[in-house]
Amino acid sequence: MKILLINNQTKYLQKLQSLLSSHSLLTRNFHRLQSLDLNHFDLIILSGSYKYSVLSHLHLYQDEINLIKTAAKPIIGICLGFELIGFVFGAGLSRLSQKTKGIVKIKILNDKTKIFNNLPNLYVYESHRWVISQTPPALVKLAESKYGVEAVKHKTKNIYGFQFHPEMFVDQTAGDEIFKNVIAQF
Repeated sequence: MKILLINNQTKYLQKLQSLLSSHSLLTRNFHRLQSLDLNHFDLIILSGSYKYSVLSHLHLYQDEINLIKTAAKPIIGICLGFELIGFVFGAGLSRLSQKTKGIVKIKILNDKTKIFNNLPNLYVYESHRWVISQTPPALVKLAESKYGVEAVKHKTKNIYGFQFHPEMFVDQTAGDEIFKNVIAQF
């Protein structure tokens, strides 16, 4: 599969690239998207970021916002990418009083997609300061944790979002397996 990985300056870029190493992968920084021909890719992944929040830096993410609105290709958003997807479809975003970081258990709310099937555990790794506080009608909540929404899918498009980081602690969590289950659908 040919994958475009949009790097939003994630700290975990090498781990994410390693998780995707069995695919043909092009990594592009978020501010260098103008000349890309999306027809060359089967899937687009929006990484997380530790630098710039969505709401305070919309001008930085305008290319990705447009891409989410118009791309006919499947999209997966991780952490900040998840928040961008939520923002585009009308989700409320809220800043937590303190950053959440660590391994947490998620609760499955909707498994019609079968991405959670046969998993040995339902723990994932989180590292974020923002959450989706209100899920819009266009997105289906798939999972949540004590911190809020953890996974969504668009009702009619092949767009998924994860608040957690599937690339981290792959030997202790199910995040990588959930991520691979989504990719296998495309």
